Amino acid sequence: DRIVICSVVPPLTDRLEEMLADYVAVDPLIVSHQLCTGLTFAVDSPAEVGADLIADAVAAFDRVRGPCIVVDFGTATTFTAVSGDAVFLGVAIAPGVSLAASALAGGTAQLPQIRLALPPKAIGTNTIHAIQSGILHGYAGLVQGILARFLREMGGKPTVVATGGLSQLMAPLTGAFDIVDP
Repeated sequence: DRIVICSVVPPLTDRLEEMLADYVAVDPLIVSHQLCTGLTFAVDSPAEVGADLIADAVAAFDRVRGPCIVVDFGTATTFTAVSGDAVFLGVAIAPGVSLAASALAGGTAQLPQIRLALPPKAIGTNTIHAIQSGILHGYAGLVQGILARFLREMGGKPTVVATGGLSQLMAPLTGAFDIVDP
C-alpha cells in the first residue's frame, strides 16, 4: 500500500514514477531533501544531497537516536555526519572500493581485475595479493583518517555505522565501527 523510491539516477526516477502510475494506484514517496524525514540540513545546497545519503542518515539516526556517522561502502564510499538533534551536517565522498579496483585494472596494462578478499598478509607476494592488500588496507586507512577528522569536527562520541555491500569485508579492518548493518 506504499511505495518508496530512493534513486540517485534522476532519469530513472522519472521513469519509475511513470511506470508506477500505469500499473499501480499508489503515488510513490520520493526520497529527497524535500521529504519530511525529521532531518534538517546544514549543507550549502540540500538539493545536491543524494537520496542514498538521506536514507543512510535517516536510518542511522532512527536506530541510534543521537549523533552518528554513516560510512556507506557502495559504488562510492561515503561518510555522512548527523548531529544529535538530527541535523545533516555534511558528507565526504571517495571512490568506492570496487570502483577503485576496477579503475586500477582498467587504467593499467598488466594489473588484472581481482576478487575483493582479504589477502593473507599486508605484504603481497603475488600480484593478486598485492592488489588486494593495497585496495583493502588502503581503504581501511582512508576510512580511519576521514573518521578521525569527522570525530574531531563533531566532538563528543557519535555512533559510527558501517553499511553497504562491502561493509562486512571492510569493517573488521578498521575497528572503527559501533554498528555494522549491510
